[in-house]
Amino acid sequence: MDVKERALAGAIGGFGGTFVLSGLRQALASMGAVFTTAPEQVVMRAEELGLLERFSPGAKKALVLAAHFLYGTGVGATFGALRGEYEEP
Repeated sequence: MDVKERALAGAIGGFGGTFVLSGLRQALASMGAVFTTAPEQVVMRAEELGLLERFSPGAKKALVLAAHFLYGTGVGATFGALRGEYEEP
């Protein structure tokens, strides 16, 4: 498997893992154990800087969701690409 294939496999795993962890995050948030995620913090900071003035509240939620999945997919792709090749002895 070359680097591109490993990165693609990692990206797919990261995207799928984001679904699972999003469900866990929702459950923990409903219990008050989790408050804001990194993507939410980035969007809030962009709002503070006035970069999202024209965005509706629904568009801001969609932006948070997209950022959340992009983080998961990007980290998965990075770790997939960095994964080493293992040969059977």
